[in-house]
Amino acid sequence: MVMALLAKLLMTKQLKFEGGYIDMKNITMSLVPTFFISELTKYFRNKNELDKFYFISWYWGYVLVRKINEKFNLKTPEQIYSFGMDMAEAMGIGLYQTRDYSAGNYTHFTIKSPYIPFLADIKERKPIDHFIAGAMAGGGCHVHNAVCQNVEVACMLAGDKMCEFLTGTETELRKRGLWETAKSRYNLEKYYPLQKEIFSKYDETREAEILTMIINELTYTK
Repeated sequence: MVMALLAKLLMTKQLKFEGGYIDMKNITMSLVPTFFISELTKYFRNKNELDKFYFISWYWGYVLVRKINEKFNLKTPEQIYSFGMDMAEAMGIGLYQTRDYSAGNYTHFTIKSPYIPFLADIKERKPIDHFIAGAMAGGGCHVHNAVCQNVEVACMLAGDKMCEFLTGTETELRKRGLWETAKSRYNLEKYYPLQKEIFSKYDETREAEILTMIINELTYTK
């Protein structure tokens, strides 16, 4: 499925590797080594600021999927979800397996995280994939047409066979008893209002303004 998607994009010149750039319908992409994401995870963990890494990843996922939707004219939640997961797999973020899905509510999936082998020296055995969680939550906003969060409910670092995630709206996460987990894990008292503002007001002409706002919030300490 993923290879078929990449082949189609390459043959139709919607995906190009030339001039030192990777271009997908005028969305400039970059390949990032897996260990780099793992080192960022360690960096933010050591500073006790994994919530910041989640928020940065949330914004990355939100903007990327928004641009993909616009460039490829995706119409339905199913199209957005399918294309987004295929692209994540093609980018090397792992092989996703959907367990359950309800448009407008939640997405439940598992993945063999490519980052865990680089995090094996962490002694604290609990969910650590804030990059995947954040990116999937941000992208999931467009699938469910609402601000979403993602809770990693099982993690290979904690001894589970697969990493298991649930992307959901606030209503869905409250119904499942996961909202307080998301709220405390990702410091949503601080970041949820920002996510709502980005979701309701984002457009490309405001990217510099939004990034400035994000940087100010990330660097501000009381």
